[in-house]
Amino acid sequence: MPATPQSNISGGTNKGGFIARAAASIADGFVIGFATTLLSMLLKAVGLGSSISQIVNGLIYIVYVVLAIGLYGKTLGKAAFGLRVVNYENVSPGIPMAILREVVGKFISSLVLNLGFLWIIWDKNKQGWHDKIAKTYVLQEVPFKGFKKVLAYILVLGLPVLAILGIIAVVGVVTLLPGPSGCGFRGCL
Repeated sequence: MPATPQSNISGGTNKGGFIARAAASIADGFVIGFATTLLSMLLKAVGLGSSISQIVNGLIYIVYVVLAIGLYGKTLGKAAFGLRVVNYENVSPGIPMAILREVVGKFISSLVLNLGFLWIIWDKNKQGWHDKIAKTYVLQEVPFKGFKKVLAYILVLGLPVLAILGIIAVVGVVTLLPGPSGCGFRGCL
């Protein structure tokens, strides 16, 4: 009978929940965003077009997550929130399974309104579709409490609220700005 996530966990049996995993993903987004912004500026400075820059940025993301998850079971974001990806034998998944999880699995997880990621919330093993596809799960190696927990909730819940408020503010300002005729953006009524 094949091993299941429940049967082969040595040590702690806490699995990483949705908030910790989402916060780790956002933290990785900041790391990757910083690196790709610097690289994009460098590529543009040497005269390479933005399409080359976009391709290179995509490759950086794939190489970063595949190597980090495949070899170490964690990215910088996952390490910051005490998470580690393991296979059903409780070891890092390796490069082929990391490709399956991070590229193919996450693409599939995002297809239907990100339902594959939200699946983590109600799955008994806290697995998303990408975890099920690659036969992996995420361990919470360090207790998720205190400052890290507060930071995770701010990242996962606070950033979207700030984005929505920003959009509302921009729409409000644009609506109130005078147009070319001296009336508002919507014209004179």
